[in-house]
Amino acid sequence: MTESPSEKRRVGPVTVEGRWVRELRPTRTDLPGPACSSEIFQPALDRLGEAPVAWAVELALELSERASEVLPLGGRDRAVQTLRPSSESFVLTTLLSVLSGAPEKLGRTREIEQQVIDMIPRRVPLEQVLSGFRAGNEQLADAYLGACRRIVPPDQQAEQLELVFTILFEFANSFHAAITDFYLAEERRWLASTHARRDEMVRSILAGEEVSTETASRVLAYDLAGSSHVGMVFRRSTTASGNAAPLREAAVSALRGLGATAHLVMVVDRTEVWAWAAVTSQSAPVADAVTECPDVLVALGRPHPGLRGFAASHAEAQAAARVAESTIHAVSGGRVVDYHDVRLVALLTAEPGDALSFMQDELGRLGDSGETPRVLRETLRAYLECNCRPQDAARTLFVAKNTVIYRVRRAEELLGHAVRIRQLELGVALRLAAVIGPDAGPAAPTA
Repeated sequence: MTESPSEKRRVGPVTVEGRWVRELRPTRTDLPGPACSSEIFQPALDRLGEAPVAWAVELALELSERASEVLPLGGRDRAVQTLRPSSESFVLTTLLSVLSGAPEKLGRTREIEQQVIDMIPRRVPLEQVLSGFRAGNEQLADAYLGACRRIVPPDQQAEQLELVFTILFEFANSFHAAITDFYLAEERRWLASTHARRDEMVRSILAGEEVSTETASRVLAYDLAGSSHVGMVFRRSTTASGNAAPLREAAVSALRGLGATAHLVMVVDRTEVWAWAAVTSQSAPVADAVTECPDVLVALGRPHPGLRGFAASHAEAQAAARVAESTIHAVSGGRVVDYHDVRLVALLTAEPGDALSFMQDELGRLGDSGETPRVLRETLRAYLECNCRPQDAARTLFVAKNTVIYRVRRAEELLGHAVRIRQLELGVALRLAAVIGPDAGPAAPTA
């Protein structure tokens, strides 16, 4: 196969071909679908082929995971999904540049612009944005270095690496200038908007800063002194496109259904809206009054009074959203989750690593993946909740009493001890397994 002139570049005194990038292969087979637009993805697929593009998708996921450590975007999982489109566009653009031997569309892409627009209302500083990019660029350079050493013959590696690092250097310079100008322009536009002062006041309250209740009520046009407040978080898929108008409309509709005496809605970005409802009682049946919104997760805190209650209920709504999105039964939307119903799990999973370790230690082989361990866990949980009365558990599960007795015995064999030993810890571990799911383990024996 003869390489076209567009796939060669003169770097220094040698002519460099970019053909080797077509040999890139991913290490995973369970990769998610593409996150960037077809305008970026399809040309890359046409020119590079499926395997190199899959390599780029895999690398973009890794870049997003690293950048999520320095960019506060609503939790690690949400941050990764928010960052994936821009990371993919970045990797694919540089990959095509290496193939052609010259930078292609240097600077910012539509995905990167949207990421910046999302970050400004969240008050992510420009330096953090650039720090995330620098971390990604370093990781991308390392990935190219490793791939080049695997694929390219030793006597050609020096010139290939020179090509790669020339392109990455030029890309970094162009990106830094373009994204800085774009960020500053968007920040000026946002700060000049009518929403900026209100959003800054909300964030000051949530951060626990000293704020006058009277001043805050005036700025927000929302009475913080005379009511209890229900914090609400509305989320939709982070891959959603367009603006936040439909999500805001869903929030307003839910608040109207609640019958609040007043309400406040704050658009965080196109995928998340925060809201508060003023209610007359701290024991108001909030969740029962909120209807499901198609494709939207609605998380609610409990009613709390005053300025501190405004912040406390929001924190509970955020915790409820986190639990809802981490559950093994999670769906993309159409759910209403009340903090009151998930409070225990929210507390237990505040440190996910500790929760997972505790669950694995307590359940042992009963925590294995597979249908049989799942059924045994479900039965054992019902048995404990029925105060170890098999007849009551059988009615709850709609099975025979002897089936419950048999399953409890099988569960004890996998646990390695009787149910009555560490009964409290076992109940907590079973509750965690029902929410976050077991860590993958060896197949369990058939019951």
